[in-house]
Amino acid sequence: MLAASDIQALERGDILPTVSVAEALASVYFIRYVDLFAPELPARPMSDFRRPVGATSDLSYAALERIDLFDRLYEITRRVTSLLSDVETIGLPAKVTNAAGEPDLPGIAAATRAVLNVDAARQSDWDNDDAALSGWIGAIEDIGVSVFRFSMPIEEIRGMSRWEHGGPAAIALNTADSSTGQMFTMHHEVGHLILGSGPGALCDPHVNMSRKEERTANAFAAEVLVPAAELRAAIPDPVPHRNFRDWPSALRSDLRDRFHVSPAVIGIRLKDLGLTTDSGYAPYWRKQSGIARGRNRPRYERYRRYLGRRSANLIRQAFADEQIPLSEITRTLGLKASDVEMLAGS
Repeated sequence: MLAASDIQALERGDILPTVSVAEALASVYFIRYVDLFAPELPARPMSDFRRPVGATSDLSYAALERIDLFDRLYEITRRVTSLLSDVETIGLPAKVTNAAGEPDLPGIAAATRAVLNVDAARQSDWDNDDAALSGWIGAIEDIGVSVFRFSMPIEEIRGMSRWEHGGPAAIALNTADSSTGQMFTMHHEVGHLILGSGPGALCDPHVNMSRKEERTANAFAAEVLVPAAELRAAIPDPVPHRNFRDWPSALRSDLRDRFHVSPAVIGIRLKDLGLTTDSGYAPYWRKQSGIARGRNRPRYERYRRYLGRRSANLIRQAFADEQIPLSEITRTLGLKASDVEMLAGS
């Protein structure tokens, strides 16, 4: 880490940086190393990220550091994708609208489940929430969307997504969140990828999104995870109580386990369908930094998990085919050469 006095001296031109100092300086400013030598900074890539209810507008240094990590993981994925000619296209369904010109969320959600090959039987067969999360991630990566996972300050960021013109689509999930929380965030971000006006047309993470866009992405995630028809079919007739918190605990647990979502999502879906008057939802998340988890692991092991199956495989293939130099991976990811060799060979 550079001292403040060193940064000031560099900015004044009193001293000239070495390569290692320049790389450290790029990290301080949350820009790419090569951008230090550009005549002007390029526009920040368009992204979206999901924040918890009640989060403040200012981001901490720890949060900015994790956004920078997402940018670096995305950049190396974009690079290796461009080098490999046989990379599959992104199989997300198209955005369709209803008669009123609004997104047809039930139709888009049903199409999404179809391309992901997740039906009611497969969803209910997952043994637990962790298995459900792994199953959804695998299905999403199989259609060409990279899913990164690393811990972030949970009180500030729950997840992020990015899709550039001509580049890959990627989602980052916060491992400090619960498995059900990560699943909802993942489909929330898939909603942004589909409902945006096109690749690169998502919202910048430093600009608050309109409440309508966020509500629409949340509604899409709920439709994918808990389809209305399947939820109605699982509810006894007549409905036990108008207040979801008064429903029998066994029924609430059965619904939660059937769809592998939090009780809050079930309650909200029931209220949306007019089957309850009170969903019982109360915003809550575990306040923790989310940064320290896994720091004792070797760096290449952490990055293997960060990158996810799809992006890690792309890097291995590009590296094995000698299509990307070792130095480009080390500089982009900030890893040592030995770490990259371990990552590419694992």
